Amino acid sequence: MSSAVAGKVVKVPVKRSSVLARANRQLARHGSMLKKARPGMTGIGEWYLISKKEGRVVKNDLDFEAFCRELGALDSWQVVVEG
Repeated sequence: MSSAVAGKVVKVPVKRSSVLARANRQLARHGSMLKKARPGMTGIGEWYLISKKEGRVVKNDLDFEAFCRELGALDSWQVVVEG
């Protein structure tokens, strides 16, 4: 659904907070949640996945944008912006 302007593909900006909310709505069905590490937390990377049922980290050091694309929370014609 990207549009072309003079032969250039334009991606639609989507706020990071909106993408996170989309991802967590999908993950909630499976009892999981995507979280951002707090300053000072070491060894888990910037983004990590937790199991709310088990209360533990399931995956760590996730690439936020790639993970959200794989999950379907971010389309190919969208780009993450701060906010």
